Amino acid sequence: MEEGFLQKSFLLHDDYQTVKKTLDTYLALIPKPYAVLFIDTPDISLITQRLAQRTKVIASHLNADQDTLENETKKWRQLLNIAVAALEQNGVKVCRLEASRPIQENVAFARQFLDNLK
Repeated sequence: MEEGFLQKSFLLHDDYQTVKKTLDTYLALIPKPYAVLFIDTPDISLITQRLAQRTKVIASHLNADQDTLENETKKWRQLLNIAVAALEQNGVKVCRLEASRPIQENVAFARQFLDNLK
């Protein structure tokens, strides 16, 4: 899969139809993977807490307050969920992992998913 696909900030837009149309056009132009692992959680505070603990800082997060981080996270979650759904519609197999679960559980689930791809 093209590196940086899920970092395409030009896809962030408030209008769902604009995002969907842009994403569909973009996906038509790039090679798609056979499968993806998608780690997510609806717990926005968990995501922002982990972002705050990272040593790598995303430029848009510099000096951002909690509300800004939460709003940006909500937009990115929406985009990622749209992207994953579009990938699935294009035949890509998706393993959905819940980020709030213990790592060992997610690893076991991902291994089972990957083993079933063989």
